[in-house]
Amino acid sequence: MINDIKYGQYSIDEKAVFTLNDHNRFVVYRNRYNSYVYEKYEDEELKESKLIASEDTLKMDILPITPINVPGKYASYMMLEFNPIILSPKSSFTCYLTMPVEIGVCVDNTIIDTYSLGYTKYVLYGNPERGIICRYNKSNIYEEIPHLTPLIDAAVRCTLINNTDQLKSISKIVYPIEGADMYYKDAYAYFDGVVATIETKFIVDIVSVEVKEVEWNANKTRLGKQFKSSYIMEWGF
Repeated sequence: MINDIKYGQYSIDEKAVFTLNDHNRFVVYRNRYNSYVYEKYEDEELKESKLIASEDTLKMDILPITPINVPGKYASYMMLEFNPIILSPKSSFTCYLTMPVEIGVCVDNTIIDTYSLGYTKYVLYGNPERGIICRYNKSNIYEEIPHLTPLIDAAVRCTLINNTDQLKSISKIVYPIEGADMYYKDAYAYFDGVVATIETKFIVDIVSVEVKEVEWNANKTRLGKQFKSSYIMEWGF
């Protein structure tokens, strides 16, 4: 039985039990010489069973993934809300925020199952006609990399830039997450850097958001998904 789960790859010869928390666990065991059985349990109730064909010792990866799968694929964006940060004209501020993550169970770099151990909340950004559904999280603001809850949240390095000639206040950012790879070390997860630039376009203030690679001291997932790395916030910040 594996209770102290860390991100990374596991070799399963005959059987392994992975306990994620008091309510979620999964079991993987060899069924025949050329196959394994994957069983998912919630509160001791078998929820799902899958057969994995493999004549060799099974290599299974447990990785942090962006939170777009549980309970369903409702959002491709994340909204992080925080206490207002006031930016002087032509200034910038870098801080750390936290976002939720999901756990991806992968075989041969393909996700076969997902788990979410934290609280799930969604919010609409914009108006009902043209707005987008976002996975939502209220975050504290940290000057340094914060202490993270293993398997539940991830650190995000955020740079806020005021490119205008006036004082501006910002209290939320919206950025794309679908398809993005993440970083991991032990049971801790990290997202790439988010750069949010306040600009004035045709007398209206907008925020140009771009996800940029960060040199975290950690491993990076390589799931090879297509990822759109930018977004324009037009409905307030």
